[in-house]
Amino acid sequence: MMSKQLADPIKVVGTHTQLPVHDRIQKMTDHEIAKLRKKLTPRT
Repeated sequence: MMSKQLADPIKVVGTHTQLPVHDRIQKMTDHEIAKLRKKLTPRT
């Protein structure tokens, strides 16, 4: 039941945008991902 709730919005977003976000993540370099991770993780 929960998995269906999670899958549906992802499917909708995917069909609407034709997966540009996924494409961007695929093309991202390790350096860019590391930078993004640093930005997302709060400093303690």
